Amino acid sequence: MQVRTSEAKEMLIDCIKVGLVPFLQGSPGIGKSDIVRTIASEFNLKVVDLRLSQCDPTDLSGFPMLLGDKAGYVPMNTFLLENDSLPKGYNGVLLFLDEFNSAPRAVQCAA
Repeated sequence: MQVRTSEAKEMLIDCIKVGLVPFLQGSPGIGKSDIVRTIASEFNLKVVDLRLSQCDPTDLSGFPMLLGDKAGYVPMNTFLLENDSLPKGYNGVLLFLDEFNSAPRAVQCAA
């Protein structure tokens, strides 16, 4: 569905309010990053901007490690986990996975 930038912002806010994870796709330079930063500012959220085209799958799924007698994944400090404190002065975090289409397939799958 094609929408104007102003419509996209409102649709993203609606998705976030009901707990959905939105996916915004568009040509370079149309203002996707600006929309994300505007929303974050309006809701006092810290933006975590992750350029997927520059990531490895372990940046998203965690680093493999032995945890006792089993293997598991240790998450990167890029992401807040359930019991982590919010960044000081913010009401939350807005994770922005940018350059999704430019990322290698393995990174897209991890994302």
